[in-house]
Amino acid sequence: MKGVYSTNAIRCNRRTKNINRSATRDEISNCKEFLEDEIRIINHILIIPLRLTAIRIILGDNFTGSDFGNVIKKDHKLFFPLWHPVYMIRGGGREEIGEEIYFKYFRSIMTY
Repeated sequence: MKGVYSTNAIRCNRRTKNINRSATRDEISNCKEFLEDEIRIINHILIIPLRLTAIRIILGDNFTGSDFGNVIKKDHKLFFPLWHPVYMIRGGGREEIGEEIYFKYFRSIMTY
């Protein structure tokens, strides 16, 4: 996967009693600058943020569910926000985009 870079929006482990939980506003605030710097440093043109936390850090709090699966241009970069694959596997997001389409697109990006 030449030219692919993977990272996380939140740098700390958010597990509570062996269950992943959503990041708190403080955790998001603490990690936001790291993610923004990383995006600037790696300088990729196409970025695919997965999960609402990462998407809102990058694209802002105004991001809505209807924006998933649409290319968004910001700061000379293209963002293609998608649901996290685990979310799709567990049955979420299928109303907005079909599972076959999602995984076909995701696989094509990963082999780029």
